[in-house]
Amino acid sequence: MSTRFRLDAVELSTTNGVVRHEFPAPLTVLSGPVGVGKSTLFELVKYALGGSALLAPVASDHVRHVSVEVTAGSERFRLARAITQIGYVCWSDRSH
Repeated sequence: MSTRFRLDAVELSTTNGVVRHEFPAPLTVLSGPVGVGKSTLFELVKYALGGSALLAPVASDHVRHVSVEVTAGSERFRLARAITQIGYVCWSDRSH
């Protein structure tokens, strides 16, 4: 048996303010020229989910916190993590 897992949104708290990306469609394609941040966004998602990530200097220098909103099965969660040298993971339930 498999569990449905969906990335609903990514929110970045940066030195220039909050940036939020929502993924409402069943399929989202990220496209753009080299260097605009596609891979960096994926690394930040991986980091927010609790994994280790190879963060680009722009992320380390300008992103303070990253959070993701995910749906796993019928439960909805918001996972947040600070961008620090050591890092920590703060898991919080946002069930509906």
